Amino acid sequence: MREALKASNRQAGAYKGWVTRWKTTAEGLELERKRLEVEVETHLHDKRVLSTQLEAISKDYQSMGTVLAKLEHFENAVDELRRLKLVADEQSLSAGYWSANAQNDLRSGVDDFLEAVDQLMDDEWVAPSQSSTAS
Repeated sequence: MREALKASNRQAGAYKGWVTRWKTTAEGLELERKRLEVEVETHLHDKRVLSTQLEAISKDYQSMGTVLAKLEHFENAVDELRRLKLVADEQSLSAGYWSANAQNDLRSGVDDFLEAVDQLMDDEWVAPSQSSTAS
């Protein structure tokens, strides 16, 4: 009888051990699930923050496009003025003076340059289309 009681208690203890192990496993799984929920929420929050930052960067980049167009227009005006000056200087070396056409070209180049400077300073300036700058 004593041996049967020991065996019964041993079996009941084994069942309790299994129950305890499964409870512990279930609690661990529940903690892992909660940790993953927090991680998902953190990632969603980070995604919202990054989305907001991306929108701000996009707006800044769009405004930088206008500044870049202004600078390119300015550089083109400087290059054209430099080219006109070189042509006028070559004519001066060969003929000894600037012709009326060279003087008019230089005036026009200076006017274009000053216009480019004004446009560079103007916040509402819109870049000319590529077809008009190519001609």
